[in-house]
Formats: sequence, structure tokens, C-alpha cells
Amino acid sequence: LHFRTRSSSSTNALISLDYNTSFNDGELAFRVRNGAGSNDKLLSLRANSGATFSGSVGVNKAVNSVVGLSVGSDASTTTSYGLEVCNSTSNTRFLVDGAGNSKFYKNDNGLSMLVGSTGNVGIGTSSPTAYGATATTLEVKGVSGSGSGLIKVTGADGVVSGALYAGGSTAMNIGTQTNHAFAFNTNNTERMRIDSSGNVGIGVVPNSGWS
Repeated sequence: LHFRTRSSSSTNALISLDYNTSFNDGELAFRVRNGAGSNDKLLSLRANSGATFSGSVGVNKAVNSVVGLSVGSDASTTTSYGLEVCNSTSNTRFLVDGAGNSKFYKNDNGLSMLVGSTGNVGIGTSSPTAYGATATTLEVKGVSGSGSGLIKVTGADGVVSGALYAGGSTAMNIGTQTNHAFAFNTNNTERMRIDSSGNVGIGVVPNSGWS
């Protein structure tokens, strides 16, 4: 099936829908004539492998030749998302707002993470507080009330884990969450250690007999 503009003097079709033996079995190809007069396959629909685009694709925005898929949305509202990735039970939505912030939303349309236009990152907050004019900040905020944002670090085997978190409205906590010592290093060398019983050693291994 071929389409031509009325003013075209060429016998080549400007747009073609092809199905023939030169393609893979079960393939429908959508072609557009390029400036050289040949037909380039832009979209291939195959029974066994879905749709394949050749070149960049723009959805609700102009194509960017250095980006495979460009998706536009209404940056003024969180009800217009640029991209959604989902399975049968949950989804993650993404948009870039008018200020250039990249925002990730969870199932209930609640903001889960923001990457600010200046590089600051907020998890659980839409406005991560910058720590000084020359600093790049990662802020992790609690869900509600005095709930704490927490950064947890765990070894690959899951044996040792530790956390940095705000203890409600009273203190900042840092240390191990498992029955292991907590060590302080400078220049990649251990200088002080608090063992799992609370004994402290500076420059030496803590001794349970110390007080």
C-alpha cells in the first residue's frame, strides 16, 4: 500500500506499508521516502516480537536525534506524567517540571524522589535543603511526624549493617544495627573503635575490662 503527494513527480512512494517475502515472516513495515529517493524502514511490526522503531522517537514533543525516546508532558501539573513504567500491581511515574526538576512518583501519586535542577536530591521531600552554596545535598526525610529519614548500608552477604538517621526530634544517630563494632577511620586507617558492648578504644582494640 503506497501513498504519494499530489505534486510529486517521482514514481517512488513517499509513505509505504509493505508486506512481502523480503521481510521476516509476519512483519509489517512502515517506510518513509528519504531525501535520497530511497525508502527507509521506520517502524516494523512483527507477530512474535512487537514493534521496533528505527531512529529516534518523540511522543508529544519534537524528536531529539541523540535520544532514543523523548516524552513530553505538561510540566505545570503532576497529573500529566511524561513516562510510566508498571507491572500488574504497581507503577512508577516520571516527569520534568517547569523548574527543571526530575520527579519520580509512586502508585498513589505521592512524590518518592526528586533530582533538583541544581543537582540536589530529595527522597521523601520535594525541596531538599542545600547544605551551603557550594555543596550538593542528599536529603532523606521521614514519612510523617517525627518519623526519620534513614540511610542504611549493608554488606553484600547481609551480615553487617549500619545506619545514619534522625532519632525523632532529640538526636542524630549513626552506628551498627547488627551485633558488630563501629570503627572510625582517617586516611583509610582505623583510629578508633566502639565494640558491640560499648567499650571504646582509641589507637588500640577495646578491652571489656575497661571502664
